Amino acid sequence: MKNYLRLSGLSMKTLILSAMLFAGSCTKENEQLPQPETSSTDAGSRTSLLLPSNSGNMQDFKISTKGMQQLLIPPYTDPDFFVGSIDKVSTVKQKVEFGFIVSSRTNDSQPINPVPLLKADPLVRKYIVSVSNGTALMQARTYKIYRTFSCKEVYYRTYMKFENNAVIYGEVMHTICNKWQPETTAWNVVNRVKTFDVLKAQVTDVGSSPAVEHGFVISYKQEAIGSIHKEPTLTNDTKLVVKTNYAPGEYLKQDEFSYLLNFPYTEIYYRPYVKTQDGFVRYGDVKHDVR
Repeated sequence: MKNYLRLSGLSMKTLILSAMLFAGSCTKENEQLPQPETSSTDAGSRTSLLLPSNSGNMQDFKISTKGMQQLLIPPYTDPDFFVGSIDKVSTVKQKVEFGFIVSSRTNDSQPINPVPLLKADPLVRKYIVSVSNGTALMQARTYKIYRTFSCKEVYYRTYMKFENNAVIYGEVMHTICNKWQPETTAWNVVNRVKTFDVLKAQVTDVGSSPAVEHGFVISYKQEAIGSIHKEPTLTNDTKLVVKTNYAPGEYLKQDEFSYLLNFPYTEIYYRPYVKTQDGFVRYGDVKHDVR
């Protein structure tokens, strides 16, 4: 009887211990729910990585957020440029998008996201700086873009997005804006050589007020007789819109744009334009063509 009780006591202890271990394992398993993406951090570059299973050569890239650079014009009080860099690139050609994402506010009562991510978030905006279409290797270099918006404070970081929608991030930085409105700088857009019936232009300088529309404005004749304006304007002549109604966070950068003329003409004057958020229009140089 004593032996039976002794064995029963051991069995009871064993059952209790087993139950505790089972409960503990259930709790731990519930805490480690599977995630759609695996997050890791490279301590050397302080680059956050979001790696799906098909991340491929994206791990060969490293990017950094450098901070904000002051505009070297008196009174030297406000950081005006976002600065970031691609520090390491892959030796494999692939489609890659690089830029900055920011979250900012103009007063303390507004919401702000201190950890901006490239996801659907009304508090976060994207500014594309460089895009590789996969035909050439991405270059390691430093990039900067002008702060085109007013702010009291801003959180920002670099990002790189790949064709498979995988993303890597630079470190998040935070800046208190010393003055809410950045210095005003002008857009500059120039005509490029027209190829057959394709008008071409390029943005060479990005202004401080965001673009809301860009394209070409033309004055033309379809017959030998008739009037024509040698300096076409949006007020008096025909505009050919390349892009308008930009999506939130979409950013017109230093890049070429074009428009195909799909109508007959005997003579044409044309020039590119950029319309900005503050209501101004910046025109490029005028070119002339006769058939």
